[in-house]
Amino acid sequence: MLKTPVRVPLVRYQSRSFAQVPSFHVSRKLSDIVKLPFLERESAHKVREIWLSKNESTTTSKIVHGVIAAPEYLSSKSKARQAPTFLVPVRKDNIANRGENSGLILPPGVAVEQKLEDLAHTKDVGYYNMVSEWTNNEIIFTFLDDFQKDDKNAVPYMVVNIFEEMLMSHRIALLRADILSPLVSRRQGEAAIKYLRECYLHDAKYEWVKKFNHRPREFDYKEFTNWMKARG
Repeated sequence: MLKTPVRVPLVRYQSRSFAQVPSFHVSRKLSDIVKLPFLERESAHKVREIWLSKNESTTTSKIVHGVIAAPEYLSSKSKARQAPTFLVPVRKDNIANRGENSGLILPPGVAVEQKLEDLAHTKDVGYYNMVSEWTNNEIIFTFLDDFQKDDKNAVPYMVVNIFEEMLMSHRIALLRADILSPLVSRRQGEAAIKYLRECYLHDAKYEWVKKFNHRPREFDYKEFTNWMKARG
């Protein structure tokens, strides 16, 4: 697992060609997912209700929907331009079942059982870590160990697209997360998104994000996790 201080090489995921990743089909236009003219006629409250209802109808799917108010989104996006990368702890006890979603992608030559075995024997018995990279209105999550071995070709485990089509008219942004790996459960994906939103929303937590990006030699993982646990 991670030693302290943490030293993780930084990359810009926009340099990666998505076509290099097999079966990596994630919609980047809201009109590909919904009938946009119909949605635009509704109030912001109704749009939020319609969008979040997708979670209730697909509780076993690997897609998570969320809604972000314009002030939070614009502030967080601005912060992400300055500090796009961060660590995302994931609880091991929510790892997806071995037989689940076998058609989803893994690093080449790696079986689900093999990766689960690797995660089960990491030093921190409660968590393993992903790395997030926020570029414009897209956030990509990958497994930290894969990232450290080959940061330019690490396979995405989850991709979050934030649709801005209703940002000006309704003052909301619509979030959709596509979980691409059988190693990440829906519950883990939801927790990772909530965690990252809080890290960019709250100034005290964002100080850790800035340190991780701009002063990585000063970033102490144990100190950070203790700080986070003390604040719930």
